[in-house]
Amino acid sequence: MKKWYYISLLAIASLITRGQEVAMAIDQNPMGETQTVTLTVSINRMNGQLLLPDNLEEHFHVLSQIGTSRQQYITNNGISTTMEWTIRLRPKRKGNFTLNPAAVTIGDDNFISNSIDVKVIPDSERPKDPNSPEEIAKVLTFGEVEVSDRKVYVGEPLNIKYNLFGLVNPANEIDIRKKPEWDGFIRENIDIQPGRTQQTVMRNGRRYARWTLESFVLVPQRAGEFSFEPMEMIIPTPVANNRMMWGRQIVNNLDISPIPSITVLPLPEASKPESFDGAVGSFDLNVTLSRDSLKTNESVTLNIEVSGRGNINTVRLPQITLPSQIKIFGPTPHHTTQASSNGLRGEVNDEYVLVPHFAGTYKIPAIEFSYFDPNSEEYITLKSEELEFVVEGENNAVAVQNPETGSKDLSSGESSEKLDVEVLNKDIRWIHEADEHTAVRTGAFWKSVWFIGGVSSSFLLAAWVLFAGRISDWRKNRTDALSAARKEALKSLSKTQSWKELHSALSEYLKKAYHIPYADQVRERLPKAMSEHGFSEETGTKVHQLLTECEAGQYGSPLRSMQDVQADITEWIKAPQS
Repeated sequence: MKKWYYISLLAIASLITRGQEVAMAIDQNPMGETQTVTLTVSINRMNGQLLLPDNLEEHFHVLSQIGTSRQQYITNNGISTTMEWTIRLRPKRKGNFTLNPAAVTIGDDNFISNSIDVKVIPDSERPKDPNSPEEIAKVLTFGEVEVSDRKVYVGEPLNIKYNLFGLVNPANEIDIRKKPEWDGFIRENIDIQPGRTQQTVMRNGRRYARWTLESFVLVPQRAGEFSFEPMEMIIPTPVANNRMMWGRQIVNNLDISPIPSITVLPLPEASKPESFDGAVGSFDLNVTLSRDSLKTNESVTLNIEVSGRGNINTVRLPQITLPSQIKIFGPTPHHTTQASSNGLRGEVNDEYVLVPHFAGTYKIPAIEFSYFDPNSEEYITLKSEELEFVVEGENNAVAVQNPETGSKDLSSGESSEKLDVEVLNKDIRWIHEADEHTAVRTGAFWKSVWFIGGVSSSFLLAAWVLFAGRISDWRKNRTDALSAARKEALKSLSKTQSWKELHSALSEYLKKAYHIPYADQVRERLPKAMSEHGFSEETGTKVHQLLTECEAGQYGSPLRSMQDVQADITEWIKAPQS
């Protein structure tokens, strides 16, 4: 026991006399700009807290966590103790710089290491050891950016893949550190199977496994020459090493994959049709009606669909123009896009709900859609057939010639002619003032003003006596009818569960309370019809707006919630503004 006690005393004394030394070193200096190096910090103690150089991340990418190890052995001078920290790094740029000292904290004391002058040179100037783990890892695994087409037109989709090639499986997940921005392109991702999609290909005379890490479609938005920064990723690669346990070590292989430039050509201006709006690819046009006959105030659905392969994600459909007698709701757009290794395909359609208010035969003119075919390098125009539907009902729509344009517009059954005011064939006679000296001639009394006035007054007095009671009764009955209509409408509103019931309650109230028929409850007639009952034009417009909102909700395009519209209708019926 005494022997070991004295040995311990000698060891402690040796450490006290030697002091605490902190050393910092890099295993490769100079180093290549993409080379992976190891930074080591050591101290002759068993414990301590490491503080890395404060400018480390300014000059290096940190590729690993800090590893620690401790060693203790006996020498001729006593017991030697060492604690060591290691970390894997890669320089960020070429050039010369000084790496500031590291520090080790032990209790309240800080021990400072040396600084290191670092030189980073181009990889082409760095002597390479083909047997080094880093160079072996570059052969075992590497990345590639695959571009399907390097010359395309504006709007023509192309495919991009981030591929990984390997003679061995990566030890862990791939860390893609830097990706291109793809400015000037719209990106649509392609769904790939969970994990990596693996294939076998020949590269450099050897059979590699190929994994697709990411795949997507790009749609160029403007013409020009586009170049991109390379993609960088860290590939954890197992490399055989007999000095390591189990015969291998994991090398963080930094792969830098260049990306070829892409040329985007402008679309030709010659022979570009007026209906062209940017579609590029190969498409079909389909225009349909849900039915070809209906009654007034019923609905029919018009569907315009474009489908095919190309930049379907940016396709815009043509607009429609219909007579004013048809109320149009929509369009309601539907868009389906599928991205694959063959590009983009899908369909886009606009759905309109048409509600005609008048009977007649309506025609929907042919619709044109144009696109540019990059394979044939020409514009193609598609044209639908003219569609027609018949509306039955009481209110007929007739074609009336417009005297200004000469065209025929649909109108209601009322006559649209305007008669000129007839000019009287007699001039207006001037009224001459009577001469104050002119004598007034007298005539019979029964022709005098006094006689005629007296008789008229007698008739008016008799009419008032006879009809005053009846007028009072009519007013009372009118008030009772309005009150009954209001009561019935409010009762219906309290039970309404749909837009159709809401529309019916307001429409029935207008008919029963103010005798406004359904045919007059349209935009062109309702304000005038309500003005005949003492309402202002503003009130008529407001009520028509409420009816329109009910119709919009009924046909699937509500402007507000049904509760809000119901509240406004109830408020107006309770206290109508006249």
